[in-house]
Amino acid sequence: MKKKILLYFLLSSFTLLSSIAEGASIYNPTLSIYPYAPITEPDPIYAELGGDFATSGYVIDGAPLVTITDYNIGIDFNSSSPPPDLFVLTVLTPFSVNADIGLLSAGVYNVNANFYVDGILEQAVTNSFTVSSVPIPAGAWLFGSGLLGLVGIAKRKKQHNISPQLFLQGRIHPTTLAG
Repeated sequence: MKKKILLYFLLSSFTLLSSIAEGASIYNPTLSIYPYAPITEPDPIYAELGGDFATSGYVIDGAPLVTITDYNIGIDFNSSSPPPDLFVLTVLTPFSVNADIGLLSAGVYNVNANFYVDGILEQAVTNSFTVSSVPIPAGAWLFGSGLLGLVGIAKRKKQHNISPQLFLQGRIHPTTLAG
């Protein structure tokens, strides 16, 4: 009887352990977008993908593949599981990898990051962010209008052929400058 109980216990333990071993390979997947808001058009943008592998020995298969269609960004992260002889249970191994997105025009973007292990989709994470256009600062508008004003005054002086000295001496009234 003890042998039967021990046999059932070993068989159920083996079944439980094998189902755990075949479970999820990636835990706590994260997707972060950099730089943090506010993001503007001239900012180079990248995503950081991270999480924990179920055990050590997983291999990241190159840089993540980034595809951009309109305002949707897809990022595919590929990895390979360790060989069975390297599989260690209950060890979470953190990972982090960057994906270059590049420069984007103004708009709201949706990002879908897919985490693949051995070609099988394990996890998916979504995020969104806004890229705003770079406004021209108020100082630039003020400088431009002042410059245009100076050009206009110089043009009027040239048209009327009035000497600045006569104007400053008070011999010419300012109303004669009016067009």
